Amino acid sequence: MSKKFYLVFCVITFGIYKPVFSQNVSSDSILTLIQTDKNASKVSALNSKSWNCIMGGKMDSAFYFAQQAIELLNSDFLEKSNKKVILTLWSKAYNNVGSIYYSHADYVKSLDFYFKALKIEEDFNNKEGISDILNNIGIVYDSQGNRTKELNYYLKALKIDIETGNKSKTATVLGNIGVVYTSIGDYQNAIKYFYRAAKMDEGIGNKSGMARHLGNIGNSYFEKANSILRKEVIDLTLSNQIDSLYDKALLFFFKSLKIKEQLNESSDVAVLYGNIGNVYLKHKKYNEAKNYLTKALSLSQEISDLYGVMEVNQNLSELFSVTGDYKKSLEHYKKYTLVKDSMYNEEKGREFTRYEMNFEFSKKEQIAKAEQEKKDAVTIAEKKKQTVVLILVCIVLALVFVFFGVVFRSLKTTRKQKRIIEEKNKDILDSIRYAKRIQNSLLPTEKYIERVLEKLN
Repeated sequence: MSKKFYLVFCVITFGIYKPVFSQNVSSDSILTLIQTDKNASKVSALNSKSWNCIMGGKMDSAFYFAQQAIELLNSDFLEKSNKKVILTLWSKAYNNVGSIYYSHADYVKSLDFYFKALKIEEDFNNKEGISDILNNIGIVYDSQGNRTKELNYYLKALKIDIETGNKSKTATVLGNIGVVYTSIGDYQNAIKYFYRAAKMDEGIGNKSGMARHLGNIGNSYFEKANSILRKEVIDLTLSNQIDSLYDKALLFFFKSLKIKEQLNESSDVAVLYGNIGNVYLKHKKYNEAKNYLTKALSLSQEISDLYGVMEVNQNLSELFSVTGDYKKSLEHYKKYTLVKDSMYNEEKGREFTRYEMNFEFSKKEQIAKAEQEKKDAVTIAEKKKQTVVLILVCIVLALVFVFFGVVFRSLKTTRKQKRIIEEKNKDILDSIRYAKRIQNSLLPTEKYIERVLEKLN
């Protein structure tokens, strides 16, 4: 019976406690660039639509919008956009696809896409985005039952959230760590982390979050009592310890219930009614158990929570069985099996839908991959062509350089030879002039000869 209670409580505590998906947050500078880029804004809008559908549980629509975003990212649509903007949009698309695969229970592919997104966020050192994706990766490992890796990634996310001072996210991750410790039976550490998370949410005014953590503290006390019950020998000391733990569980469940009722969060209230009824059932306080389990059943039916209806009917069946009302016990057991079978068929239908979506998504993925490979091949060919052209240009330039070098050298030689000739010519002319001056100085002048002749006559 304790196991059934645990499952009932986990549906809410684990389901609403953990942010099953987190959207990686971009830096303000990147958001500004996206807003000023018309094409980037269109892809960003598709990513946002996909994310909103994920949060609304509309995975087929989320899948459609994610495909649209990826098709544009794989095309030349953003060829003029900033590189960081493109990578940021890829990161968000990867995160969305990872979340979609997670919802399909395809954890291998989910991790593959989350790690792709993580790599981009780490390259940008976008701590907010890194923290969100680390948390998502931790949740996938939770679904795989790998507690060591789950805890490791939550602790990494916690370190970043504390560094950035994001108290809301810190409280969330503290709570996730508490859930891990609860699942491995380390209730002392679980309670410690849940208490830190509750105080953190109380400090920022998040009453809903605080109530969740208080409920988880109650669950930890309840599970600790059940773990003792599983021992073969229960002495008086252990019996008193179990009663004390049940009392503590009730204390925190009621604290959580009071806040949830004030906030009018019906689904959580229904689960807490069931949890309180189960504690009373284990405590052998059957009237109180009947009161709260009946409340849980009524509210679960009102809000169409089939899982809650199924579990509470099973618990009421056990209650009436131990109190000797076998007719009512059988009635509730039949209702339990009816809802269980209905949910089983519903789940089979969802599995088929998931299979179809997985097939379609994989097909689209292969087409996109093939198109990208073609583009890559064209790009490589263009780069090779550009390289050849560049080499030819370099060769031509080198030849031109050599040609001009030879011409320059030839001109330099010619000028040198001309200068030498001119210098020699100058020397010759100077020599002639010098000889003529000497000759002139030695030979008598014409007038001098005439005077001499006149005297002789």
